[in-house]
Amino acid sequence: MAGARDGRTFGWFAYAPLSGAVFEPDPDAEPAPEPTSTIRDRFTARLMNEYGCDWPLWAKAGRDGLPASLDDAIDDALAGRLRAWAATFQEHFDPFDGWGDPQVAAAHRAEGEALRDALAAALPRPWKVELDYWETDGA
Repeated sequence: MAGARDGRTFGWFAYAPLSGAVFEPDPDAEPAPEPTSTIRDRFTARLMNEYGCDWPLWAKAGRDGLPASLDDAIDDALAGRLRAWAATFQEHFDPFDGWGDPQVAAAHRAEGEALRDALAAALPRPWKVELDYWETDGA
């Protein structure tokens, strides 16, 4: 409820009928920060390469990592493809020069898109998969 009391405008308050106490926000308090993630982000796995990492699957937001229960949804063949995709990145992508071979780069990107689709089919609802292909130099 919005209103004014004692010359102050406020947006909400709470009334405790048994004690008669009225609770309202401190008008000088900093506003609450905007949420950094949405419910959708909490159920989004991000397929992305990173230097020195052999597993390219990450939580998008709101988590420290993906839940262990998702490991059961990824069979050995798909896990092998994920590790091979990450290994190709580690072997062929230079942090300063990018991809040395445009054909390797194009094949790597195509496999990333195929992996995204395979993961989307393998993970349970409500999980989504997002390909974060930042290494676009030469692809």
